[in-house]
Amino acid sequence: MFDNVLTVTQTCFVRLSPDRGIIGTRMGMGFAIIAIGGLIGTPISGAILNSSGWAAMWAFSGAASVGGGLIMFLSRMAQAEWKLARKV
Repeated sequence: MFDNVLTVTQTCFVRLSPDRGIIGTRMGMGFAIIAIGGLIGTPISGAILNSSGWAAMWAFSGAASVGGGLIMFLSRMAQAEWKLARKV
């Protein structure tokens, strides 16, 4: 799971940074946010698995993925001034 996160994020940070001097700062801040999800999500999934089983854990993971995708979509739409077919 984290292999894709680690390989794609550097490219995104470089592409979104207009100044090469702030790429490191943006990467540090981005990976700090990613680490919070990695540190919190695993114990929550384990607790759900122990108490309710696999189906509940899959539902939690699916809901978290859909929520993250929705946040990314809204962020992109805000960046593109709420137009679907616009290069950001």
